[in-house]
Amino acid sequence: MTVRKIGRRFFLLGAGGAMLSIPALRSILPKAHAQDPATPRRMVSFMTGHGGVWQPEMFPRESMAGERLAHPVHDGHRGRLTPEVEGGETVLSPTLRAAALTPALVSKMNVLRGLDVPFYYGHAAHILGSYGPLTSTIDTPELIVPDNVTADQVLARSSAVYPFEPRLRTMALSDGGVAFRDPAMGPAGGFRPVERLSPRAFFDAVFVPSTEPTPEPIESPLESVQESYRRLLAGRFGAGSRLSRADRRRLEQYLETLSTLEAGRGAPVGASCDEVGPIAGLEDEPIGLITEENYRRINQLIVAAFMCDSCRVVHANVDTYSWGGVSMSHDDWHATDPRASDEGTARTEAHRARQLTQTYFATALMDLVTQLDSISDGEGTLLDNSLVWWASECGASTHHGDSIPVVSFGSAGGRIATGNYLDFRNRSTPEFTSDGFSGGMMEGRHPGVSFFQWTTTYLDAFGVPRSEWQPEGRVAFSHAASSLAASDFGDGWDREAMEAASVSPLPGVLT
Repeated sequence: MTVRKIGRRFFLLGAGGAMLSIPALRSILPKAHAQDPATPRRMVSFMTGHGGVWQPEMFPRESMAGERLAHPVHDGHRGRLTPEVEGGETVLSPTLRAAALTPALVSKMNVLRGLDVPFYYGHAAHILGSYGPLTSTIDTPELIVPDNVTADQVLARSSAVYPFEPRLRTMALSDGGVAFRDPAMGPAGGFRPVERLSPRAFFDAVFVPSTEPTPEPIESPLESVQESYRRLLAGRFGAGSRLSRADRRRLEQYLETLSTLEAGRGAPVGASCDEVGPIAGLEDEPIGLITEENYRRINQLIVAAFMCDSCRVVHANVDTYSWGGVSMSHDDWHATDPRASDEGTARTEAHRARQLTQTYFATALMDLVTQLDSISDGEGTLLDNSLVWWASECGASTHHGDSIPVVSFGSAGGRIATGNYLDFRNRSTPEFTSDGFSGGMMEGRHPGVSFFQWTTTYLDAFGVPRSEWQPEGRVAFSHAASSLAASDFGDGWDREAMEAASVSPLPGVLT
């Protein structure tokens, strides 16, 4: 797929000397530009299964976040992401390192630490704000409750994201169940799983070739205006000496404004669906997971959807069993937990988990954000006007939700402050020491704040009204937490305070 930058369309009212006779013309031009349609905002969420990347391997060093960050539950820390260069790669941590991670992309990135789910949640059903195992709800009617609605579908059905009826509201590119509240099922609630299409069917749905002819380039009127000014000074319309100093300066400033606008005529401001070509190798069957073999085609599909503005919300699950020559079985992932194996085995498997996860970050995730950042869109790039974020099933050990890593790129059109390392753990408490955890696995593990504040944060960033995701007295996406059994770390958190704070966005994230 090739992408060509589209030049800025430039309109001036009037021509020649007539333009000089309009005192308000300088202010007319910005108003005309301001009437362009609002630049769309988009979201892509990725989830990698399992976890088991020990915290010192996953996150930047603590000293990078040294500034106090106030939070209602307990104070955290923040700081600017400050990478190092090692072996031709930009390095934030042993996992977050890549040759493609340029300083410019680091400035558009956030790393969030200390986002916890303080109860057993199974295989990452929490990632999009729900609580039940969505893939089983079709055959388990008792699980069809409002808590199964996923946050991506709240976005996909909000007029804040789609002020029009899109060709496709959402792209569920893999299994792992996303669901929406179905009005047809009545006010009592219920949900309907989102239909999964094949990558080829998704492309056919989002690709909209233009039937309009390419507009002819508009000739710049700047030269004729400058010639009129020269003739004015030469006396063509009367003695140039009669022109007051103030009027002369006013005209000079006006010509400077025109020159500035003229210089921007060729600046790229958007991507055209006409520049989207066929994507080779798209599968005809729905894929189960994104793998190392198909991630490039999936990324191209996402970029095509955004360039055509046919879909603005994407979610995908990523295979974590084989990347970069490292293969891990289900048992291997669980062996990263010392309770399931001896300390030496756990350390070995955790090292392999880090290698595998780092390959996903350096190849698949960086491939997408690099593509998005190369395509102009409004005053920035497609990446600037999007939120691309990645989270794992769990943190440092399988099935435990302390410090679920969240790595994001893009500011959602300036709504999210970027370039930050935000650490929401309570560093003043002892590290976890109970339930058989020991050694390196425990390093850096402190109670944090609710993961579901992240859900609140990006819904607020996209301007989704609270009424669309807090029906029937619902406080936030975490409101069911108190009714679920505590995890092994259940005594380490003030769960009531975490739940109360979930209604508010995370401090330090929104602009």
